[in-house]
Amino acid sequence: MWDTILQDINRFKEKQLAFSNNLVQQLQTTAIGKQTPQEIIAGWNAENPNPISKLADNLNKILHSFYLEVPATFNSDKAEDLAFIQVRRTSERKDIPRNGWSTGTKQLILSATPIFQLPTSKTVMLMDEPERSFYPDIQRKLPAFYTSLAPEAQFFFATHSPIIASCFEPWEIVELKFNEEGYVYQERYFTGERHVDNYTLYPQYLRWDQILTEVFDLPSDGNDGRKEKIQRLTWLRNRLAYLGKNGNDAAQEQATLWEGYRHLAGLLNWEVKDWTPTSTKA
Repeated sequence: MWDTILQDINRFKEKQLAFSNNLVQQLQTTAIGKQTPQEIIAGWNAENPNPISKLADNLNKILHSFYLEVPATFNSDKAEDLAFIQVRRTSERKDIPRNGWSTGTKQLILSATPIFQLPTSKTVMLMDEPERSFYPDIQRKLPAFYTSLAPEAQFFFATHSPIIASCFEPWEIVELKFNEEGYVYQERYFTGERHVDNYTLYPQYLRWDQILTEVFDLPSDGNDGRKEKIQRLTWLRNRLAYLGKNGNDAAQEQATLWEGYRHLAGLLNWEVKDWTPTSTKA
């Protein structure tokens, strides 16, 4: 498969290498006619489009998020450059060997390159769990990225990611579940016949935790512990307010409660303004 996918790239590399060697020989014998070396190179590039350049343009849309890139040129002195796609760090311009690629980098290149290299007009593309090994902010970009590589193909994404699911309109989503007998059925979020205006659930409008509970049917949003902490935080706030109005030399208790309140509010990601406990007489 990869021999087929990369044959155009490798053929270009070999062709460019042969041209470079030939040009060097011509320069040594001054047998290049009236054209300058730059003109000869420009003419050759015009007749031989670089397939690596287009591949790099597409892959780098996502790879730049990892501070990586596929270079559009290759080093003819390195045998590895003639065999596969190279990846390097954008900051150091330093090549990363394939055994050093992260699983996300491998996933992206090994899934996107066939889409880009193979003919995909009027085809069906099946993408199984595109979210694997990708950070959530990258997952959000993947459906648009893959479909841009094959605009005339129809894509089906099988996913367990609420982030991937939120990238689609509800009529584009087919949710499959098991019934009590163990048979697969489609969950429907519309009434009557399927229309774009009669859906009762829009994943695009939901929070990630809501998608997990409402679409993926998790019994809890995972925030049971948070709810308990919020109850404790509410008690602390009410107690501080009471002492502030009715306390009798309660500055020490207020200070202790305030430290607990501020710490807990920070854990819950609540914005808390600085507050100085007050001491009042009853």
